[in-house]
Amino acid sequence: MVVVLPILWLIRQWLTRRVILISVGLAASVTLPFFVVNPAAFWKAVAGAPGAPLRPDSLSLLVFSVNDFGWPPPWTYGVLPLLGGGLTALILALRAPRRPAAFAAGVGLTLLVTILLSPRAFMNYYFLVSGAFLIAAVAWPGKPGSEQSVSATQA
Repeated sequence: MVVVLPILWLIRQWLTRRVILISVGLAASVTLPFFVVNPAAFWKAVAGAPGAPLRPDSLSLLVFSVNDFGWPPPWTYGVLPLLGGGLTALILALRAPRRPAAFAAGVGLTLLVTILLSPRAFMNYYFLVSGAFLIAAVAWPGKPGSEQSVSATQA
């Protein structure tokens, strides 16, 4: 989720101190119990095992490329997802419209690129991406004069 931080630029006008404190509190309340139960296992799950081999059953382009072509070299396994996701987030933060729907779409796209370039990626990772895209699709404003935009302005 660190690669998504530049996307926050899209919603900076809505990021009040109260919203930030509530967000941090919610994240801590969801994450802290896992840390308290077993800090070593939590750190291993979050940071991963450096130098760990690729999972051959992983659903990512990186693993497909390594399994079928033997490329890229192992030293790139940790760099590629961060570089790809970080560049995607930076480009979107600079170019996307400043709307909550664009934020959700940016989170989805950034995580998709990161996961596709990751040495470990499974179906549950893609559920998060599809959820972000679904939120973006529902929240995206309609065309001016369309039924969707008229009902949204009347509400």
